[in-house]
Amino acid sequence: MDSRRNHAQLVLIVVLLLVQMALRVHHPMEQPSFVDENHHITRAQIVYHFNQNPTAFSHGKLLYYYYLGLFTSGGTSALIVSRLAMALFSLFTSAVIVRLAQMLFGPRATIPALAFYALAPYAVFFERMALADPFAAGLAALTAWVSIRLARRPSIMSGTTIGLAASLTSLAKLTTAGIAVIIPLAVLLFGRVTFPQRRRAALRVWLKRLWEIYGAALGLAVLVIDMIWGTVVLVAILCNQNGNKGLIVNGTLIDQPDQNGLLDNLDYTWDAVEHYLSVPAVLAVIGLAVLVLARRPKAGVYVLAWLLALWMPPILVATRFETRYLVTGIPALAVIVGGGAALAADVVGRRTAAVLTVVGLALWATLFALPFAHRSATDFSALDIPAQDQYSYISGPFTGFGARDAVDYLVANAERTNGQVPVVSVLRHCGSISLYIPKLFAWTCMDFNNTPGRIFPPRVAEWAPFLEQVKTWPFVYLITEYTNVVPLDAPPDVPPLGWTLEFTAARPLGGRTVAVWRVAASPVSQSAPGAAP
Repeated sequence: MDSRRNHAQLVLIVVLLLVQMALRVHHPMEQPSFVDENHHITRAQIVYHFNQNPTAFSHGKLLYYYYLGLFTSGGTSALIVSRLAMALFSLFTSAVIVRLAQMLFGPRATIPALAFYALAPYAVFFERMALADPFAAGLAALTAWVSIRLARRPSIMSGTTIGLAASLTSLAKLTTAGIAVIIPLAVLLFGRVTFPQRRRAALRVWLKRLWEIYGAALGLAVLVIDMIWGTVVLVAILCNQNGNKGLIVNGTLIDQPDQNGLLDNLDYTWDAVEHYLSVPAVLAVIGLAVLVLARRPKAGVYVLAWLLALWMPPILVATRFETRYLVTGIPALAVIVGGGAALAADVVGRRTAAVLTVVGLALWATLFALPFAHRSATDFSALDIPAQDQYSYISGPFTGFGARDAVDYLVANAERTNGQVPVVSVLRHCGSISLYIPKLFAWTCMDFNNTPGRIFPPRVAEWAPFLEQVKTWPFVYLITEYTNVVPLDAPPDVPPLGWTLEFTAARPLGGRTVAVWRVAASPVSQSAPGAAP
C-alpha cells in the first residue's frame, strides 16, 4: 500500500513539475522586454570574459549574472534564452520547496506546497522574465533547508554548506542578506539542545552545550561568509583604486527623492498579493499559517521568520518599492500552504482535509491561476496586475511595447544602404529595444543616460547622436516615443530635414506612441503618414 501511495505521489510531482515548466515557457516572448532584463543580460554576456572587474557592475546581483552567463550569448536570441534559463531554475526551487515541506510537516505537505508554487501567478509572472528576484528566492529556500540540516546534524560539512548557501543568496540579490538570521533560529528551534528553564545556572549550561555541539559548524559558516564577502569587498576596493567605481549595491532602492513611506510600501504589498495571488488565496494562506502556528509552532515560527527575513527589508527601507521584491518569499508561502494542508488532517480528518485541499487548489487554479497564466502567454497587455506594474511592464518607457513593433516593421520594410539599415532610437530607455536589434541594423541609440545631466533635450536640434547619423548616412530611420518633440502631424523644421512618417505603434493602456520616421538631411517635402498604426 505504501509503495502504491509513493508511486502515485511521485507521478503527481512529475505532472506538477511539467505543468510548472509549461506555464513558464509557453510563448516566452509574448511579453516584450523589460529594461532591467536588458541590464542583466548585458552584464551576463561579459562576466565570463574576465576582462572587467565584476564589482564595477554588480548592482547587488553579481551571482545572477554568472548564472545567466552560462546560457546567454549575443544577438536577438539572448532574451528568450535568458527567460528559459529562469524557467529551468524554477525546477530547482520546486525541489527545495518539496524537501522543506516534507522535513517540516511530513510527506502529505509536499503535493499542496508544490502545486501552490507551480501555479502561483506571483511566481509565474516573474519567472517568465530574466530577473534576479526568482533566482534569489530559490537560493534563500536552499538556505532555509540546509539550516535545518545543520541544526539536526551539525558537522564541518553542514557548516560549510550553510555558509556557502547564505553567501550565494546574498550575492544573488543583496537585499536577501537577512536570510542569515534563520541559521541560529534553526539551531534554537530544531537543534539537539533543549532550551533551559529560567535559571542562570541552567542558562550557562545550555550555552556551553550549544557551543560544544554547534560552535565548530557555526564558526565555519561565519568564516565561509566572511571569506566570500571579504573577497567581494576587496575586489571592489581594488576596482576603486584602479579608477573605476566598485558598485556592490545599487542605491536606487533607498535613495529616491520622492520617497515612499512604510504605509505606502504596505499598501503596495497588499496590492501585489491581491493581484498575483487573489484575495481568497491570501485569506486561505493566513488561515493555514494560523493553523501551522497552533499545531506545529516551531515549524510555523521558522517558516514565518524565513518569509519576514526576505520581505521586511524592502518593505521597511525601499523608497521605490517594486512588487518583484516580494517574489523571494513565495517559496515560504508554498511551504505554509503545504504544512497547513497536512496539519488540517489532524483537525477535520485526513479524508476531509484531502478533499478540501484538492477542491480549494482546483477552484483557485481554474478560476484564477490558470487564466492568469494563459493571458501571460497569449495576451500580456490584458493582464490584471497592479497599476504600478502596468506602468513598469506594459504602458511605460521601461517596456518594449511599441519599440518591438517598430523593429519588426523595419526588418520587413526598411530600405537598405550598403546592405544595412541605418537606425537611430531616441527613447527614454535604450534597454527597452536593444534586445531586438538585429545585425542588419547600423544602430545608434540616444536615451536619458547619454544626455547631459540625464535631462532629455526638448528640441531635435539638440539631439546630437541623431543628427550625427543623419550626416553620416543618406537617410536614417528614427524610432522615437517623443511625439511631443516630433509631432506626428507636424515634424520640426529646425534643423531642416526631410521627414517621412513610416509607422506608428501605441503602447497599451494609454502609453506613448512609438513612431518610425525616415529622415534625410535634404529637406524634401514632408510626407503624410504612410503606414498603419
